[in-house]
Amino acid sequence: MTRSQRIKELIPLSMALEYYGVKYNGGRIPCPIHQGKHNNFSIKNNIYTCFSQCGTGSVIDFVMLMESTDFKHAVDILDKRYNLCLQDIKSSREQIIRQKENREKIARLKNSIDKLYNKFCYYSRLFEGIIAKERPSSFDNMSGIYLLALQEHTTLNHYLDSLFFNRLNVLNEEKFRDILFYFNDGKKYLKRLEDKINEYR
Repeated sequence: MTRSQRIKELIPLSMALEYYGVKYNGGRIPCPIHQGKHNNFSIKNNIYTCFSQCGTGSVIDFVMLMESTDFKHAVDILDKRYNLCLQDIKSSREQIIRQKENREKIARLKNSIDKLYNKFCYYSRLFEGIIAKERPSSFDNMSGIYLLALQEHTTLNHYLDSLFFNRLNVLNEEKFRDILFYFNDGKKYLKRLEDKINEYR
């Protein structure tokens, strides 16, 4: 059932008339829409009829004419005026589907971040081991892998800190784009790093 259908069911036309200072107790009254002087306006089954010039319609049609507005705005007016807080079932379903898709998207990103984080942890420990074991006696004796570990260790830890922070905040939908950017940037850096490491294997 749509929002407009529920409004037609929930709001009696007589109540809508009272908002405009018109009391309706049955029978015919002067038309409040065109402010007629003769009793040519009546309500039956929550549908008004003006026998003069305004025709027939629902409570929404009535508000459209009284407020000189369109259908959608009339629905919004009635919803707000009587504190109904209604929402189209279709919109609710679409919202539920979007929320589910967002949760799945965030879960996939979190899983990917966890895997990338574990890789960075592995290389961080590897470089720490290389720096500790292959510390040269002089600058002339520095090995290529030692220099690489020395140069990249700080950058590696920077990415580790960033990924750790993003793991904690990945459920925050507002930060999703920023986290995705840092994740992709981390992936690119790791690929470059692995290519450099492979040169020494």
